[in-house]
Amino acid sequence: MASTFRVLKTFYRTPIFQESRWNPFQQSSSKRFLSDSLKNKFTKFQIEDGIPVYLKGGFADKILFGISSTLCAFGIADGIYFLLSMAFPKKA
Repeated sequence: MASTFRVLKTFYRTPIFQESRWNPFQQSSSKRFLSDSLKNKFTKFQIEDGIPVYLKGGFADKILFGISSTLCAFGIADGIYFLLSMAFPKKA
């Protein structure tokens, strides 16, 4: 067991492995992670104006929310119908 740890320790100390490691805390100032348009969208969604977040995208979000809600309702109703039809089979 100790030899395994020794091998892993020497592998970890090799220069090739150390150069390829990614450090999440090392950031350069030249990298821009967010574009200006994305920052504007963030600020638009963070404004407290009483509109739910899932409807702040406009008309397209309203349509997508309505379609999603309808499909969920039909899926739940179909599941209940399936369970009831399996619980009480038709007699032959």
